[in-house]
Amino acid sequence: MCGRFALYKEPRKLAEDFNLTGELDFSPSWSIAPSTRICTITADAIALMETIHDRMPVILDRDQWAIWLSPHEHRADQLLPIIRPHDAETMQVWPVSREVNRVGLRDDAGLLERVG
Repeated sequence: MCGRFALYKEPRKLAEDFNLTGELDFSPSWSIAPSTRICTITADAIALMETIHDRMPVILDRDQWAIWLSPHEHRADQLLPIIRPHDAETMQVWPVSREVNRVGLRDDAGLLERVG
């Protein structure tokens, strides 16, 4: 997501790894038009993230993973309550190198070090 806004926004690193909500849809290779589509589910940005973007991916707590990933759970009353902005108290953000937006240039942990 940062790459899309590289000209206007400084890339950032979250202090912790998170699991994001989304949907994956793919057609098998034997179909007429094989494809894979991924949709990231977003919510309004929390104050910590508003300087980066007005929306942010929905981040799940560990105890929500099972219900989200269950192929048997389709009830809105179970899924909708977990689609909400994440608790800012568990997050930290800092600026990182703009090189993080340049696909293929680098792929190492140094991209996530604080700059500036």
